[in-house]
Order: sequence, then C-alpha cells, then structure tokens
Amino acid sequence: MRRFLLILAAALSAPAVAACDDPTSFLSEPLLRGDSALVLRAPTAAGPDAPSAFNGAAPAVVSPERPQFAGQYDFALRQSGGAFRFVPVETPTRTGRPGIVLSTTPFEKIEEASRRRSEYSDSAVVLVQGASYLYRTRQYQSPVGPCFNYGKLKVLTLDAAQGTASLQAVVNVNCDDERLTAD
Repeated sequence: MRRFLLILAAALSAPAVAACDDPTSFLSEPLLRGDSALVLRAPTAAGPDAPSAFNGAAPAVVSPERPQFAGQYDFALRQSGGAFRFVPVETPTRTGRPGIVLSTTPFEKIEEASRRRSEYSDSAVVLVQGASYLYRTRQYQSPVGPCFNYGKLKVLTLDAAQGTASLQAVVNVNCDDERLTAD
C-alpha cells in the first residue's frame, strides 16, 4: 500500500513540477495581477503612517514595521533628499533574494522578464519618475517547490516633499513564469 501511495503521489505531482520550468506545460496562459495605484511613503517622511514596502507577488504595498508583514515584502522604499531607492529585503540565501533592473522598454511594451538571476540587481536601485523596471520576487516555497514570480513596474510619480512614490505594477503569479502579457 505504501508503495502504491508513493507512486500515486509522484504521478500526481509530475505535471505540477513540469509547470514551473516548462512554458509548454498545462499553464497555457500567464496568470497576471496588476494595480495601477500603489502609493508608498518613505519611513523617514513626515506625515501619516503609510506602507513603505512593495510586495511584488501581490502586487501590493505593505508596512514591514508591523509584525505580520515583517519580511513579507520584496523592496523597501528609502529616501535621501530628493532621491528614492528600492532596497531588496534580506533573505537567508543570496540566491533567494528579490532583484530589480531598469528596463529600456516602455512599461506597456514589456512582454517578458528574464529568469536569469544575473540580470537583476539585488542591491538598492534608484527610482526614476516615468521609468519602467523588471523585477523578480523573493523566493518562496510553493506546493511544487521553490518559486519566484516575475513582474514589471512603472514609477508614476515621486514626491520628495511628501516622501511618496506612486507605482503601477503587473506580476505573473504562476511559479517561475516570466510572461508579462496575456497570449
């Protein structure tokens, strides 16, 4: 009986494992989520308490200062004078860290992100108003194994006086699926 259950478990998990790495798997369409009105406030800015970090997998803004969101984000917004930066969250392993890179392609025309870790910076990145970025979320454990999500974001506004950044973001919530537009 034990042998039968092991074989059954292996057979049922094979398609799910293939889905993470195989673009021709049963995940024929990317599963995209987006938000065009994300507002973050740098923790050093005066004003009402507001989220200061970006969770790329949702996409959503969170307050990492609150216990329920500690470590549950990809990039924290930091401000120094008029300059804003996204600082990746620290993770137990360097290979599991989120990454971000400035894109030369306009947000609306970005169709795919790279899955190559070397193409993303896991250090602080300066945000530029009107610029588009590609990002990779922090690694997380899914039912089929370790996964990353890939997304794109656009910096809509940066307000140094208020300490805020407004973003538009789209993420593919499928495990390790770099496609960022519907087929």
